[in-house]
Amino acid sequence: MIAARQKIFGIENVDANTGAVRKDKIVFSWLGHISGAVSFMGRVIMMDTYVPRLEVTPGRTPYVIQDLVDLKPEAAFISHGHGDHADNAAFIAAKTGAKLYMSPEACGTAQIALARMKADPFMQADPLFAIPPSTTISCTGITTPGSTPGTQVVQDHTARAALSASTGSARCIRRRSRSIRIGATVVVVDTPDPRDPTLFPVGVSLTPPITPRNRQPGQQDLRQGDGSRRPGSDRLSVRRALRIQLHDPVQQLGRCDEGGHRKQLAERRAGRRQAAARPHAGDAQYGPELRHAVVGQHRPQRLA
Repeated sequence: MIAARQKIFGIENVDANTGAVRKDKIVFSWLGHISGAVSFMGRVIMMDTYVPRLEVTPGRTPYVIQDLVDLKPEAAFISHGHGDHADNAAFIAAKTGAKLYMSPEACGTAQIALARMKADPFMQADPLFAIPPSTTISCTGITTPGSTPGTQVVQDHTARAALSASTGSARCIRRRSRSIRIGATVVVVDTPDPRDPTLFPVGVSLTPPITPRNRQPGQQDLRQGDGSRRPGSDRLSVRRALRIQLHDPVQQLGRCDEGGHRKQLAERRAGRRQAAARPHAGDAQYGPELRHAVVGQHRPQRLA
């Protein structure tokens, strides 16, 4: 656990003896795609569990699935049931006891994934991946079954209160909101970078090929559902309206301090922007797949 948390959250944020993450910071570590590991008040959760380019050994992605298991998250919040968000969720929950929060349909598909993995002879033969027959996972459906995507909004007031307590007095928090609507279809031409194979050599994918005889040592199928990638009730094409809550620490401080220290606050803002613009030595070590952002001390940083 200690090594995994230090790799994901940064050595300076994790106790070398206990593996506890600092309680005075909120630490977000990007895991790839839209997934992230988050620590607030010392508690560790995951936001989505899919990792692109996850391989048998560290390579293009500087960690492996065992690192996410050793991270020992207590919960994973899955945005929806597509494989590029929910893959690995059932496996991580089975191995760590983490609670899953998804749509009811995705919870059902996660249970299908668990049953499939228990019956997978390749997984059961590997001590790192074997799941005992008695293992269960806890998955909470956070919307109404069969609800139309985008029509329900769920707020977790407990998590919101905990986050507010970790960043300062609630009366000093100024919340600014912006609404972003995804409307007209925009055609995106995905042109691969020709340098990609040289900069990030391809390794052995964690997900095995369809043909069993082509399977290589260490490959395991941790995908959501039955692994077939056939469309299901939880695999929906969704157009979403997003509401983003933006928290500006400088604005928060400005509301708490009406005495007129505007110059000092402006200097803090300028210093924060300069710090964010400077390259960090950790970039060369972890590459573009892993970044940390610490926001609990009113000064975002990128940590190695």
